Amino acid sequence: MESTERTPAANNPAPFREFRIGDDPERIRSSFDDNGYLLFKAVLNRDAVLAVKAELTNALRAQGFVRYDAAEPVATPGASAIEVDSDRIYGLRSPVELMASPELQQLVDLAYGETGYVTPTLGIRHVMPADEPYATPPHQDFFYIRESDEFRMVWIPLMDIEIANGGLAIAAGSHRHGLQEHVEFDGVYSYVLKGRRQKGVRRDDIRGTWTSSRVEVGDVLMFHSCAVHKSLPNTSDLVRLALNAITYPARLPRIWQAERTAPELQVFRNELKRICEAEGIDGDLFEEVAIEGMKQGEEPSPQLVHALVERVRSAG
Repeated sequence: MESTERTPAANNPAPFREFRIGDDPERIRSSFDDNGYLLFKAVLNRDAVLAVKAELTNALRAQGFVRYDAAEPVATPGASAIEVDSDRIYGLRSPVELMASPELQQLVDLAYGETGYVTPTLGIRHVMPADEPYATPPHQDFFYIRESDEFRMVWIPLMDIEIANGGLAIAAGSHRHGLQEHVEFDGVYSYVLKGRRQKGVRRDDIRGTWTSSRVEVGDVLMFHSCAVHKSLPNTSDLVRLALNAITYPARLPRIWQAERTAPELQVFRNELKRICEAEGIDGDLFEEVAIEGMKQGEEPSPQLVHALVERVRSAG
C-alpha cells in the first residue's frame, strides 16, 4: 500500500500559469496541450459564487460542521467530511445554477475550440482541517471514469484558497503519459462515494512538475482526464469549499456516469456492492466491477455482476 506522506515537491509546487477570457485562444489551447490544465482568472460572477458559498456554509452549519459564531466556514473541532449528510447538500439549488451559468459555458467553449458540454455530475467538495483519511491522493480521473478520455474536469473554488487550506495541485505534463497504474493508499477513503478505498498513482511513478497556487472567488481550473492531481493538506481552521463537474465536447456521446449526481452514484454503488458481497466478490475485484458497472449503467443485478466479472477477468 502507498503511504499518504507528502513529498517536498508537492508541498512547494510551482505556480499555475494563469489565463483570462480575452487571451489568445491558440495560446490557451497550446498551453493546455503542454501542461494538461488551464487556470482562468476572474471568469465567474463573484456574487453568484459567494451565494453558493453562503448556502453551502449554512447547510454545513445546520449539520454541526461549521461554527455558528464565525462568518467564514470555520470548522467545528473534530469535523470530518465523511459524516456530512450528502443528500442534504446535493439538494441545494445555487450550485446547480452556477454550473449552468453562461460565463462557465463561454469558458468551456473557448477551451475546447468548439461547443462544450457541462454535465450534471456536480461534485461538492468540503475538505475539513486535518482530515487526512479523506484527503484525495494523487490520481487520474480517467481511472474512475473510463468511458472516454476526452473529458476534462472543471474545479471552482467557492472561497479564496491558499495552499495552506488545502488547495488542488496538478502534475503539469502528466496527462501526456496515458492511464497509469493506481494502487491503494494506506488508510485513505472517499467521502464522496462513501466506503470506497482510495487508489492513486505511486509517487515514484508521477511524471511532471507539481503546480499549484492561490485561487480566488471567480476563478475556474480545468484539467485533463489523465492529469495527475491531488488535494494539498488543509492546515487551516476553515472548511475548504469547491465545486467540480465533468465537461467534454458536445458532439461526443453522453457519459452515463457523468449524467448522475453523487447521491445517485452512491445508491448504484451500494446496490452493486450488496449483490457482489452475496456472490463473494470484494476487494480489488469489486472496485474493478464497480468501475465497469458505472461505464455500462445498467440496473444492478446478479446477471450484470457475472458479466462484469467476466469482462474484468478477460481484460487481465
